[in-house]
Amino acid sequence: RVCWAFLQRVPKWEAKLPAEIRDAIETSSISGEGEFSHFPNYLVSGQNKSLTGLDMHLTAAQANLSSQLATAYVLENRDAFASILGHTAAAAPAADDAAGAKDPKPSGCGCFGRTR
Repeated sequence: RVCWAFLQRVPKWEAKLPAEIRDAIETSSISGEGEFSHFPNYLVSGQNKSLTGLDMHLTAAQANLSSQLATAYVLENRDAFASILGHTAAAAPAADDAAGAKDPKPSGCGCFGRTR
C-alpha cells in the first residue's frame, strides 16, 4: 500500500505559527527569495544555493516547518490514512504544532492512496 500526501500552504495552520515565522514565510513568498521561498514545495534544485552537499539540501528550519505541516495533515486526516493503509485509527493525543497549539486542523488537505 502506498499513500501520497501533497503539501500545500494552509493559512489556518500558518496563523498558529509564531509571528516571526509567519512573517518570514509571507515575505519569502512575496519576494520569491529567503529561507521559506516556495514553502512547502521547496525547489528540488537550487533552493539553498549557499549550502553544499546534496542538490536538495534544506535548512533545519525548512525541514522542521515542513515536518510540522505534514504532521498536522496526518493527524487531521488520521482516519483516512488508516483506512487507506489498512489500519484502525487509534485515538492519539493531539500533537503540538510549531506554535504550541494543539491539533492544528489544517483545511484543504487531502490524502490520495493506492493499493497494489
